[in-house]
Amino acid sequence: MDAFLNSHKLGRSYEDNSDHVPFNLKNISAVTFIHDDTDKIHTPYDTIENISVNKINEAFLVVDDFLKARKVFIEKSEIIENRYVVYILTSIFLIVFVLIYSNVLKKEKTIS
Repeated sequence: MDAFLNSHKLGRSYEDNSDHVPFNLKNISAVTFIHDDTDKIHTPYDTIENISVNKINEAFLVVDDFLKARKVFIEKSEIIENRYVVYILTSIFLIVFVLIYSNVLKKEKTIS
């Protein structure tokens, strides 16, 4: 792992305080990839505008290189199927959210 991290000019830090911890506590191997700028994380400035598509692409390429180096390949059909599941679940969530929110607005109008 150290050789791989060094070849990509990446550092490693283990802290027991991130999103991967609940998985590790259940003996499920997990890691958190994060860029060095952690000033805004979990603060009021942690907004969608601060998400960097370039950093997401960099993280993807690192994971992709890591898996390719170990000859771990994911069939494209699996990726497509998983993507559709995410799209469907996200759509259902948004529909439910809109329905709940519209009911809240109707109730507020009725009270006013």
